Amino acid sequence: MVPPDDQGEQLLAIQALSHIRNVELDLTGFLVSTQDYFSQYLEGDADAVSVLMQSIRADTRHTDIKETPLLVELDYRLFPHWRMTCFPTGCFVSRHVEPILSGCFNKMDTESVISLIQFVRQTAPDLVRTPAD
Repeated sequence: MVPPDDQGEQLLAIQALSHIRNVELDLTGFLVSTQDYFSQYLEGDADAVSVLMQSIRADTRHTDIKETPLLVELDYRLFPHWRMTCFPTGCFVSRHVEPILSGCFNKMDTESVISLIQFVRQTAPDLVRTPAD
């Protein structure tokens, strides 16, 4: 866990590195951070996601990594223009996102993950593109 005072800076540093790496691997997704949880949603080629996850698992700063299985294979990306969009810790995220992330981490079920994805798509529609875009 990142100390609360350092979370904002750490998350921005992670976002910057993730953006570069995701461009190289042609991945898209987002980061969400709360006081208790850090979550990253990735989409792209399964081999590219696997390469990134191997790197994440090898990094000793990451602990208690939980991965959800592939939900469904889509012919399009839900977040095609987000090389790594970031939702940092704050009142809004803590109030609305933390309960969803808690469900994701405690249940590790598809329903909780879908709830998080739907919440992000509804909360930031100006940043999200549809398959027709």
